[in-house]
Amino acid sequence: MAELNLQHLQKVLSDATRNENLVREIRRAHGKVQTALNELAELLDPAYAPTERKKPGRKASAAEGGEAGEGRRRGPGRPPKNATNA
Repeated sequence: MAELNLQHLQKVLSDATRNENLVREIRRAHGKVQTALNELAELLDPAYAPTERKKPGRKASAAEGGEAGEGRRRGPGRPPKNATNA
């Protein structure tokens, strides 16, 4: 009879560990959902005014790379199939 109680106790402990992990995952998911709902409420607010996003410019090194109108200098690339056409 004592052995039966030990098996039952082991089962209860393993279930408790599994439940703790499940509760932890549920709390994480709840936090993510709450954040998403807060962002949605902010977007649906009548006083919301979207801000204009500033687009990043080109890098300075790309503009200085070659002469005007050439763009980026590339390597030789694949040679032509027929050397007389090139």
